[in-house]
Amino acid sequence: MAWSDRPYTADENFDRGGAPGIRGGPGGVLIWLVLINVLIYISDSILTGSARGNMFSPSRWGWFSLAESWQLWRFVTYQFLHAGIFHLIGNLIFLWIFGQFMEMYWGSKRFLAFYLICGIGGAVVFGLVSLIPEIAHTQPMNPLVGASGSIFGLMVGSWMKFPKQELRFFLMPFGMTVQLICGLYVFFNVLQVLAGSYGAGSATAHLGGALFGFLLVKWPAPLNFADRFSAQAIQDGYNQGRHERKVKKERASREEVDRILEKVSEKGLQSLTKREKKILQQDTDRLRGG
Repeated sequence: MAWSDRPYTADENFDRGGAPGIRGGPGGVLIWLVLINVLIYISDSILTGSARGNMFSPSRWGWFSLAESWQLWRFVTYQFLHAGIFHLIGNLIFLWIFGQFMEMYWGSKRFLAFYLICGIGGAVVFGLVSLIPEIAHTQPMNPLVGASGSIFGLMVGSWMKFPKQELRFFLMPFGMTVQLICGLYVFFNVLQVLAGSYGAGSATAHLGGALFGFLLVKWPAPLNFADRFSAQAIQDGYNQGRHERKVKKERASREEVDRILEKVSEKGLQSLTKREKKILQQDTDRLRGG
């Protein structure tokens, strides 16, 4: 089926102008996110609690809590950890469904930035709420794992841009629109927090991701930095840095040679140290092409 024939491209709410790199089907970044989540879960299952590998387990160094919030990498790494196989499978299903919408909307680079920033937003809100335990039954030491904050950002983004798109889950005899599915999930998470249920801590992370997703779709300027990242941009940056280092080294060498020549002019060749004579000889050989 061609891209133009897909039903969600006709959605009146789809803003083509804000969607660089649109293409049909799941993009490369989405596939990599799924694979990375699976591989990290497998390695974590093997290493966590093992006799010799526990200290290298992803959970040990990756989960987020307010107590370790100074370890800034945890704002990202917790997004790739999961508490169990059903936690992983559930998140991957929703990542696959809503990730396709948002990668088609944003393009791969902005999609990845959007995904990670929504996850960071989930950790930020979770950490802030941890300071008020009576709100969400959580403490500053409580760990947070899972991609749900990122995924709630994808859900809200899909809700805002593809609200009428219909989805059908497994053996369901009827479809549900994106806005209905996302609206229900957001509603029940808000209800968890208001009721003070024991799942309210995770719900605050979900809502944090949803909030950041909403803000980024409304005001996408913070994602502009992602457009500068590419293999060519990285290579250009490396080449530029290497050139600048070479110029700096040559300037320092020239200044050292000039100092030595001035010393020879003032005190004669016999005043030079072995090192200075060697530098002068190397510069002479360079000029002669030797």
